[in-house]
Amino acid sequence: MLTNKIKLLFLPLIFSSLQAIAHPVIYKGGFDLETESSPMMSNIMTGYTFHTQASAGFEYFKFAPMSLPGAREFYFAKLNYRPFRWNEVDSQGNIYLSVGAGNQRKDNELTSSSIGEFHADWESRDYYVSGFQKYISQKDEDPLWLSRARVGFSPFRADYNDINIWFIAQFEKMNGEHWETTPLMRTYFKNILWELGASLNGNYQFNFMFHL
Repeated sequence: MLTNKIKLLFLPLIFSSLQAIAHPVIYKGGFDLETESSPMMSNIMTGYTFHTQASAGFEYFKFAPMSLPGAREFYFAKLNYRPFRWNEVDSQGNIYLSVGAGNQRKDNELTSSSIGEFHADWESRDYYVSGFQKYISQKDEDPLWLSRARVGFSPFRADYNDINIWFIAQFEKMNGEHWETTPLMRTYFKNILWELGASLNGNYQFNFMFHL
């Protein structure tokens, strides 16, 4: 049985895994790889946290939402910054800002594009809430706006060296489309995390992450 002091040493590692998906800054010197896959969007993100408040990385997006004619791909170099972080004994909260520049590929044509993102979250070892707003510019078209909110809970507490399970409800919207609700089960073990679920409309979602 771990003492309370040893448990406190594990908390940053546990929270690091809880925050994984869409968390642009982890711990200094850390490298992370994240993927998201659904019928509407495929996403691959890599990042290196070079400062306790900042990281740099790359993102690839492929969007095929129903409200837009045809799929389009984006390639971005990004800088991520964490201006605020609140640490409590058994919980923490964060705010992140991200900016980037790159290219959009549509109909085999490359054009310039930019990205901006706001992300906020709070989590304890029992509950989790988060949300983000993503902006992506498009040449000669309206920008893309992706909104997402999440709430979740863990049915039991587990230590860092044990398998952790969370149940999450995700609410997501792209531009003028309706909100899509997706129940997800999140499982992580040490530095590996995966999420699997299906929306109420029957669209699957699979997310995977690991960090070093």
